[in-house]
Amino acid sequence: MKLELEQEDIDSLTLRITQEVIKGLLPTLLSQDQAGDTIYTVEALAKYLQTTPKWVYNHIHELPHFKKEGLIRFRKSDIDKLFEEKNLR
Repeated sequence: MKLELEQEDIDSLTLRITQEVIKGLLPTLLSQDQAGDTIYTVEALAKYLQTTPKWVYNHIHELPHFKKEGLIRFRKSDIDKLFEEKNLR
């Protein structure tokens, strides 16, 4: 059996699949701790700081972080405080 789809149907399916994937990934990329503070992954922090994940890894010893399930995480409030103290933002 061969199924043919119109381009409009393909585009619609692609959009729906993309939306579902993003919806599924967002909790991993961006979450909140019990106090309501935003928690970043390395990739999400790099995006927030408008830099690259490589920069984050290279400066990990300077950045307040913790591990959750063996993965590095950052609290937005800690990062904001650090950059305010150093007048970097």
